[in-house]
Amino acid sequence: MTDRSVAPSRRRDRLILGVLLGILLGLLIVAMAEWATDRAPETTGPPWTLPDVRLIDSSGSDYFLTSLRGRVWIAGFFFTRCQSICPRLIADQAGLAQRLDEAGLRRIHLVSISVDPAHDTPEQLQAYGDARGIDFDRWTLLTGSPDDVRRLVESGFRIAMGIAPPEGVDLFDIAHTARLALVGPDGVVSGFYETDRAGLDAIFRDGAQLAAKHR
Repeated sequence: MTDRSVAPSRRRDRLILGVLLGILLGLLIVAMAEWATDRAPETTGPPWTLPDVRLIDSSGSDYFLTSLRGRVWIAGFFFTRCQSICPRLIADQAGLAQRLDEAGLRRIHLVSISVDPAHDTPEQLQAYGDARGIDFDRWTLLTGSPDDVRRLVESGFRIAMGIAPPEGVDLFDIAHTARLALVGPDGVVSGFYETDRAGLDAIFRDGAQLAAKHR
């Protein structure tokens, strides 16, 4: 006769073994994660100083970042044919500009840098700004050579910038950050901010404090 208790016993042993192996695997994963975290390279964030790259404003004039020395400024990134996040980003900056003006902080300047410089000529920027009622005395739209813009965005602000498709290929988007950068009067990037309500409140507050400190 066959002992029918053998099969259930084996299933129970396999179940216990499986549970133990699962626990050991979980402990191993946790230990490896902690080991990797302890040895992960340190990342450096702001502050750092921007290079003085030659750009071009909407009037077609050369524009160097040294033109902003002595002023606190807020930088955003966009391109004129963008149909994804750029309209909202520009609207957020416009709202921030109005809020700064109402608080008597007009000396905090706004800058928007095109990540599509081959397409965004000064004339294109001027038309874009005019259509949106941008006050060019307090908000500068910038383009430049593709190499200079990429150097400023990637090496200066240390953020990623996508590549525009070749001529004749439909443009979907050019990857760029949706955050705003706060830059001090010495050309030092002091931080990046999300464009949600909390982020806009924070950059307004920090910008005001930075401006008061360097009055």
